[in-house]
Amino acid sequence: MVHRKELQQLLAELKLKKTSQRALIWKALLDSKGHPSVEEIRDKLLKEGHRIGLATIYRTLKILLQSGFIRQSKIEGMARYEPLIKQPNHLHFICNICRSTVEFPSRRIENLIRQVTDEYEFDERYSGYVIFGICKACFRQQRKLEAFNEQQRLETTVVRDALELTLAIERRGYTFYTNASQKTKSSSGRRMFQRLAAEESDHLRRLQQEHRSLLEKNQ
Repeated sequence: MVHRKELQQLLAELKLKKTSQRALIWKALLDSKGHPSVEEIRDKLLKEGHRIGLATIYRTLKILLQSGFIRQSKIEGMARYEPLIKQPNHLHFICNICRSTVEFPSRRIENLIRQVTDEYEFDERYSGYVIFGICKACFRQQRKLEAFNEQQRLETTVVRDALELTLAIERRGYTFYTNASQKTKSSSGRRMFQRLAAEESDHLRRLQQEHRSLLEKNQ
């Protein structure tokens, strides 16, 4: 990895001052995990008690980038930076759910890039390769959620079927008691059947409300 001493030599060659701010920005890059953006570098410095403006960070990164000390990658449209280390170019796997990033170095990719750039006489400064998908942890969580949702769906189906069966029974009961109250010649029998029909009607109303609520919840 490019060390702090080499940074001092670079600044001397460019006839630039070795300011404490530039040293802190370089240290933040070395200490960062992953590929920080300009804003993330600023936030890291702020947490450590160093207030450095974005303009200063941009200027320092530009110097480091042009000198080959760092690599810039475009990930989801945002510029991110990393110190150049002695490793091949690598892929970035980005999870669509948790947004975590995993690096995958590959000598085969490095050799292919060198072959193509040599063929076209192209001086490569940096490159980035991103594959989007779902990480292992989120995939497992998604499978659990799918299993839970399927269980909920099955339970809802059982409850719905039971409600619909009960509704059918209550409708038959209401029809039976209503017809019986109209056919009986006994006044006491008529009152009894009317009372039973009213109870069935009340049961029907409550069951229909539950049925509608269940259907609306699962739309």
